[in-house]
Amino acid sequence: MLAGGCSKIGTNNNNTTSQLPNVTTNAIANVTQTTATCGGNVIFGGPDSVIARGVCWATSINPTISFPHSTDGRGNGTFTSNLTGLNPCTPFYVRAYATNSAGTGYGEQVKFTTQWVNGGGTIKDIDGNVYHTVTIGTKKAPLSSQVWMAENLKTTRFNDGTSISIVTDESLWEGLLTPAYCWNNNDSTYKDSYGAYYNGYALITNKLCPTGWHVPSNSEWEILFSSLGGDSIAGGKMKSAGTIESGLGLWYAPNAGGTNESGFTARPGGRRAYGGFHDMGYYAHFWTSTQAGYTGAWSKDLDYNFSVIHVSTFDFTAGMSIRCLKDN
Repeated sequence: MLAGGCSKIGTNNNNTTSQLPNVTTNAIANVTQTTATCGGNVIFGGPDSVIARGVCWATSINPTISFPHSTDGRGNGTFTSNLTGLNPCTPFYVRAYATNSAGTGYGEQVKFTTQWVNGGGTIKDIDGNVYHTVTIGTKKAPLSSQVWMAENLKTTRFNDGTSISIVTDESLWEGLLTPAYCWNNNDSTYKDSYGAYYNGYALITNKLCPTGWHVPSNSEWEILFSSLGGDSIAGGKMKSAGTIESGLGLWYAPNAGGTNESGFTARPGGRRAYGGFHDMGYYAHFWTSTQAGYTGAWSKDLDYNFSVIHVSTFDFTAGMSIRCLKDN
């Protein structure tokens, strides 16, 4: 399980008036693939009694009661809440809430990640980051089973221990002719959700993936798509489920076909191009190891609006996600 800050949170700092209830958020517990337990404590209910309390949750920060939420009694004091209908291996944000006649007050948020789908193993990179893995396909000709990382790469060093330069400046990134990485929007809090962006100069070193793993070629990606029914539908089976609008996913609606039945768990991290950041929530872009000319490489792209796999070429100055494939 990947976790993020599940300690008990202090007093409510989000109320805009002292008339709103003051509520704290408890620790996350009993996390499974689709459920978790939380709760809170209404310290002060305001001049009127608390008529509703519970927790609300979403895949975006600072969830409100417009997103999925529990209803756990009335009045002051402590309460326990059950979160249900969650997606496996997905980061969620939770806040306790309490409502009186003046409105709704919220506790500070906690973050946690639901458990992984059963059946996979793990692999560790040189930084010590642990990735879950998933086996997809069969050994029947002409296909073959493949073992994929089920999360995007987030190492800051090559597998020989050499550091990769982190570059945040837009013009500097665009003019690079050397390996580099960055976080989405230059914000390291996106590390667990989307991994890192690597430019093409980091890609062609062939030293990004852990020993025994590699960046897949065009043909190796095509084996994956074929095992999932072909390019026209494979994207849906690879995309993580849910939508931002529902509070239960990272893709914008409609997230067409997004079932994640393969366990690949592709998330819409977008890309870096011309130095700036693009497409988060809309597309997942993955480098392949197959070069396109002398200064570019092919990519495989998943789309929020379709289940089809798109194929593109990008210059080495682009920054995109890496998925590693286990060596045969």
